[in-house]
Amino acid sequence: MAKHLIIIKSNAVAGREADYEAWYNNVHLGEILEVEGFLSGQQFRHPPAEDGGRAAFSHFALFELESDDPGASLALLGETFASGAMTPSDALDPDGLVESAVYEPTGAFQSRG
Repeated sequence: MAKHLIIIKSNAVAGREADYEAWYNNVHLGEILEVEGFLSGQQFRHPPAEDGGRAAFSHFALFELESDDPGASLALLGETFASGAMTPSDALDPDGLVESAVYEPTGAFQSRG
């Protein structure tokens, strides 16, 4: 099976960032990791800009996926969410887009030391 990295970008409802992060980290990540092929995940947030500006997406999650068909894995994730099998949150911006992208390695993982 091939390994991939998946980035999922989303937004919290303005003023509900703490609620969104609590839901994502304590509920949603675990539910995603129950979907076949998803091995690990972590959420990140874009820190507030000094000038008050905001990134297009306030948050992204990075997942490690093991799958020979990452498109099918993402489709299964979407179907699982849409089916009601995952816990929704009203802190997820309902008017915002959720964007995902799949990346595959082009070389070996390297680390310092």
